[in-house]
Amino acid sequence: MQKRADGNLPGPDRLKRSKSGDFLQGPKYIFIGISYLYLAFVYEHKRFPVMKKFLLLASFTLVSTLAFSQWSIGARFGGASGISLKGYNDSNALELLAGFNFDSKVDGFFVSPLFEKLASFDDSGKLNAFIGPGLNFIFGDEFYFGVSGVIGADWRVGRIGVQVDWMPSFIFINESHFSFTNAAFTARWFFE
Repeated sequence: MQKRADGNLPGPDRLKRSKSGDFLQGPKYIFIGISYLYLAFVYEHKRFPVMKKFLLLASFTLVSTLAFSQWSIGARFGGASGISLKGYNDSNALELLAGFNFDSKVDGFFVSPLFEKLASFDDSGKLNAFIGPGLNFIFGDEFYFGVSGVIGADWRVGRIGVQVDWMPSFIFINESHFSFTNAAFTARWFFE
């Protein structure tokens, strides 16, 4: 294969690196991948048990999150309480929430992958506001699916971080319900 004048290979044979050093050019591909994964779940709903779906989604999101330059884990307390795994790069984050949803109409175990766009309040990037879309998988008496939005702020001091957010959700598979009461506080530990 011939190299260009600048010494690089042409086209898709060359992998570009972002400023953070990872090979992903943006987490939008992760979110698109999760969306395709959901479509496969719907298509194969009768043949796959619910736990296989959950494990496949969780492992895919975990591997995707580890591709970010920095990540953290924490406990979330609020309308939907559980565990939060969050990966950060320069201006985006991917968060995976898993736990229990306490909304009486769609209560049960939930998994929510969220894509978040960060806006830093300071030069160090330790105080951020964020907003973004996500998916909502709820495993209760029935399987529920919907979309979520999230808005909030997070603050980091050393290796400890806190986050306050609001995550309204619209459930539209097996139930039609809008849940707007899902506000939460998250305490997290950053891995260096």
